[in-house]
Amino acid sequence: MNYKTLTIGLCAIVLSGCETLTALPQSFTAENIMELKSHMSSETILNTFGTPVNVSSTMCGKEEKWDCTTWTYGEYLYGYASFTFYQKDNKLYLNHFSVDRD
Repeated sequence: MNYKTLTIGLCAIVLSGCETLTALPQSFTAENIMELKSHMSSETILNTFGTPVNVSSTMCGKEEKWDCTTWTYGEYLYGYASFTFYQKDNKLYLNHFSVDRD
């Protein structure tokens, strides 16, 4: 076996073990991103950008604590967005967002 064959084989093994990286969906257009504003409903975010890749819940705030939910789309370095919501009257509303369309 020559070095070229060995190198190609090793590259194939390494690449086959990699996870598929997720970029932001096509719904993250400049126009849609510019429409984002605080206090939007989670329904609006869902209808505009689609289903998030990950959802998490934690405690937010320094002095006044509140439950917050974060939705993420894409992955760092490949386009990433996060939306953090507060809850009011059993509905989620946008508190903070960050979009990086790298």
